[in-house]
Amino acid sequence: MPQPAALREKLAASSVLVLEAFAVARQAGTQARLLLETPTTLRSTLLERIAALEIAGEVRLIDPAEVSSGWRTAHVVVALGNPPVDAAAARRANEVCLKALRRGLALLAADVPRNRDASSSGRGCLWFEGNHARDLGARMAFLARHPDFRDALARTGRAHLLETRNLAVIGRAYDEAYRYAVGRKKSAGSGPGLSVLHPAENCA
Repeated sequence: MPQPAALREKLAASSVLVLEAFAVARQAGTQARLLLETPTTLRSTLLERIAALEIAGEVRLIDPAEVSSGWRTAHVVVALGNPPVDAAAARRANEVCLKALRRGLALLAADVPRNRDASSSGRGCLWFEGNHARDLGARMAFLARHPDFRDALARTGRAHLLETRNLAVIGRAYDEAYRYAVGRKKSAGSGPGLSVLHPAENCA
């Protein structure tokens, strides 16, 4: 599927940021490998950048179709700060962050509101300054050198997700929202227009 030029430029800039950060981490003596999802249209551009950064032996560019296998082998997931093209998706928590927390993987995320929505208190996340390759690289190196901390981060993130986004929590939030709405609704009396709330039985 063809991509608009603006979208290709945004993807390329994001990928270069990650590559430059990884090069910083490697210069710090970090033993790590990088899997980077790459559309076919960007492959040649990024291969040139990888060669220039001298990290070809440690980076693997994967097609979007290979991403699911990449999730199975990852220890750390990087979530960038670029908002999606779709305006509705941009108002929701970053799915990459939520997926990392759900799978029990350490999350390294740009400190932006959309990523913070997944874990506002930072449980399970290590934040980096968005669009700052050196800061991201330093945090990559830290996680690579401290596997115990990385594992604790992953466990904490999964626990946070289970505590804050389980069915009981969501059910209570909906119940409160509807009770608030019904409480503010003007009613003409006890006729057929009166709203009646019943407890949800499947939210425990």
